[in-house]
Amino acid sequence: MENIKSVTFKPDKLLRSLDLIPICSGIGIRARPWPFGFEPHPFIRVYYLEKGCFDLMFPQKIYQLCSGGIYLIPSSIPFQYIFKEECKHFFIHFSSHSLDHIGIFNHPLELASEDCPEIRELIIDFVKNSFVRPESLRENIKRRIQIHHILLPFLEQLNDLHGDKLERKDTLYQIMNDIEQNLNGVIELDKLHKKFAMRRSELSAKFRLRYGLPPKQYICMRRISNACSMLIRSQMTLQEIALSCGYEDLFLFFRMFKKYTKMTPTQFREHYRQI
Repeated sequence: MENIKSVTFKPDKLLRSLDLIPICSGIGIRARPWPFGFEPHPFIRVYYLEKGCFDLMFPQKIYQLCSGGIYLIPSSIPFQYIFKEECKHFFIHFSSHSLDHIGIFNHPLELASEDCPEIRELIIDFVKNSFVRPESLRENIKRRIQIHHILLPFLEQLNDLHGDKLERKDTLYQIMNDIEQNLNGVIELDKLHKKFAMRRSELSAKFRLRYGLPPKQYICMRRISNACSMLIRSQMTLQEIALSCGYEDLFLFFRMFKKYTKMTPTQFREHYRQI
C-alpha cells in the first residue's frame, strides 16, 4: 500500500534567482517494491525516515536507510529502491547547481536524528507546512532558510569526509570542470581523453569509480538536470532550453528527457510549476 502526498512549490522571481530551487515535499508511506528500476534521478532529496528500513542500491554500494535517520541523496547518480517492510518518510526534493557540481557528493549522507533533533523538527515542520500553499514572500523566504539550515550539517559532513578532494585539483577534477563548463555545447570524449593523456577506457573507469557514472551518462544526466531547473524557474521555450542544454535536435532532447524523468518536458513543467 502506498500513500504519498506532495506539494509543488512555485517560488517567486526573487527566490528563483537563488541557487537552491525547492521542487516538492511530502510524506511517503510504502510497503511494496518501488516500480522504478536502476536509474538516475534529477533532484537532490532530503529524507527523514520515521518508520521502517529500506535500501538504496548505488553503482558501487548498497546503503541502508533506517528509522530515525536523516539522509541527503544526490541527484544524477543512478540508484534503485529496495523495500522490505512498510516505511514512512518525510521528503523534500530540490535542485541546486552548486551541490550538483561537487563531484564527490556521489553517495547518500546520513545524520542521526537523536544527534540533530532540530534538523528532524525542521524537516517535519517544512513538510507539514507545505500542505498549505504560502501566501506571502515572508513565508517563501522562511522555507528557503529552513532548507539551508537542514543542509548545513550535511555540507559540514561532506567537507569533513572529502575536504582534501574538494581542494585537490587532480586530473579528474579538471575533466569534471571541462565537462561542467561545456554542458551547453559539444563535448567530444575522444578529444577529452587525448587532452588529458588518458586512454578512453582508463578515463571512463576512473571517472565512474569516483562519480558513479561513466562520462557519457553523467553528461546526459547533468544536461537533463539543468533542463529540469530551467523548466521550473524560467519562461524559456522548450527549443531554447534544449539548445541551452547542448541539444540541437529537439526530438533527441524530448527522448532523453523522458528517458530520465518519465515525463515529457511539457508534462514536467505543468506538474512542478502548476501552470
